[in-house]
Amino acid sequence: MTEKSTAASGDVGELIDAVHRWYGEERHIAPFLRKLRKRSPKVVPTYLSCLELQGETLDSLTRAEVDVVRQRADHYAVIWEQLRQRWPDIIAVKGPTASAAYPAGVQRYSADLDVVVSDQLTVTDVARYFLDAGWQRESLMLWRSDGCEQMRVIVEKPFVEPMQQPLRVEITTLEWIGASSATKPQTRLDVKSDIVRTQLAIIAERYERAFDFRDALDFLLLDRQLSDAGRAEREAMIADLGVEPLAEELIRLVSQIDKSYADASARRQLAGFGTRLSAKLSFWRKGLRNPRARLALASQFALIENQSSQAWNRVLQAMVRGISGADALDKGLLVWGIPVVLTADKQDVDSPHIRHSPLGAWFLTASSVIEAKTLEEVGVESLG
Repeated sequence: MTEKSTAASGDVGELIDAVHRWYGEERHIAPFLRKLRKRSPKVVPTYLSCLELQGETLDSLTRAEVDVVRQRADHYAVIWEQLRQRWPDIIAVKGPTASAAYPAGVQRYSADLDVVVSDQLTVTDVARYFLDAGWQRESLMLWRSDGCEQMRVIVEKPFVEPMQQPLRVEITTLEWIGASSATKPQTRLDVKSDIVRTQLAIIAERYERAFDFRDALDFLLLDRQLSDAGRAEREAMIADLGVEPLAEELIRLVSQIDKSYADASARRQLAGFGTRLSAKLSFWRKGLRNPRARLALASQFALIENQSSQAWNRVLQAMVRGISGADALDKGLLVWGIPVVLTADKQDVDSPHIRHSPLGAWFLTASSVIEAKTLEEVGVESLG
């Protein structure tokens, strides 16, 4: 049975107080908003909509800012309903369930909509549905795990406001990618509760970036709706996935919003040490079998988490130099695809650098550095 969000959890005044405790006690709206915009832009519409519900009158600019986020959320809600009708088995990751956990009228900014489908054919079908409606290809990701090739395609289209981020939909066969050092990738997590699924997705964000206030707030509001059975399911999944250290880190942040979580944070800190040690030993045992590929994969995950790391970027370039995208995929590395248009004479030519698909041609690469000479050799006429 799937638990249902009520959109009534939490209290608007409590959310305002939580934002101020996290980002500063300044109560004059204008200077506080300047600080908030600089440190966490995606929290701004949540804060502004809370103020409005508390009786504050927003000026025309801030009013428009909240309206744009509301329109964006409405767009994603319509898209999600259309996808559910066409593909009943499709799963949404995080966005719809997290948004529904907020008090009625409070806006939660959504950058994209992440959905999980059963196989590559369905990824292609869903992506084609968007392309036929005027969306554009943004990127492809491929990864072979346990002999099976997993796929992620991102499509996007401009939003109504030209200065806003485009609408983006991520379609993937892999719900849990985890990290090379800790967990086994899974196409579908074996969970009954959408709330648990969303909380696990929040925990997985740590593989790409540091946790922030919004992660802690999402987790807290969701947790207040979770039944005892749901909590038991979540704890079992956290243990199965081997992510106790990440959950511990997130709970510490949650306890800064709600002090009642402090005891849970302390218990997790003690329990997480063995998991961290086990994960590291497991990673390097695997590395002994194919040290170059494992080091390359480790550097890929490190760059996903910290894209500005020059050291890991140099390691990755050294490990994949001279390796085509197809070869990198065979070695178990993550491979990204850039949408390209090929010259007429190269349309049907096989190349280890190119993936031909019903969605168009993709240039495959295992790193962020692409040589112009290679693009010219394989007949790339233009990107996009």
